[in-house]
Amino acid sequence: MEIFGTTGYRTATVESVCARAELTKRYFYESFSSSEDLLLAVYAHTDEKLRKTVETAVASAGPDPHDIIRTALTELFSALQADHRLARLLFVEILGVSPAVDAAYQRTSLAWGDTIAALLAGWDPPGVRRDLLATAILGAVIGAAVRWSLEEYADPMEDIVQALRTLFAAALSA
Repeated sequence: MEIFGTTGYRTATVESVCARAELTKRYFYESFSSSEDLLLAVYAHTDEKLRKTVETAVASAGPDPHDIIRTALTELFSALQADHRLARLLFVEILGVSPAVDAAYQRTSLAWGDTIAALLAGWDPPGVRRDLLATAILGAVIGAAVRWSLEEYADPMEDIVQALRTLFAAALSA
C-alpha cells in the first residue's frame, strides 16, 4: 500500500517493495507471482476494508435517507482524507494496468454499485433503473474523490460531501 499509494504502481519494483517491507525477493515470490498479483491483493484488501467501514457506519445511521447518505459520504471521504494513499491506489493506480486488473476494478465497481443500490432501496424514481442510478452516482463520487486527491485535498471535506449530497437528493427526487 505504501509504495503503490505514494510513488505509484508503475514506478514500483519488486526490489523497492521488498526493501520497504523488509523482505527478501524469495519471500515475495513465495507469496506473489508478480508485482501485478501484489497490486491485486493490496487493492482487494484495501477496497474491502473501506467498503466494510462505510457499510458499518451506514448501519448505525438510522432510517432517514438523508442521514444514510450523509453518513456514507462522510465516512468515505474521511477515510480518503485520513490516508491520502487510498484515493491514488483505488482510483488512479489501478486503471489500465492489464486486462486482469481492469476486470478486478470492474468487479469492485459493481460491488460498490450494489452497496449504493442497497442505500437507494425504496427511493426508485419512476422510469429509472436503480442499478444504473447507482452506477451514475458512483461515477460522481469517484470523480469527486479523484479531483479532491489531485488537488491535494484543498477543498474542505464538508464541501465535497455537501455537493454529492445535493446530487443524491436531486437524483432521488427526479
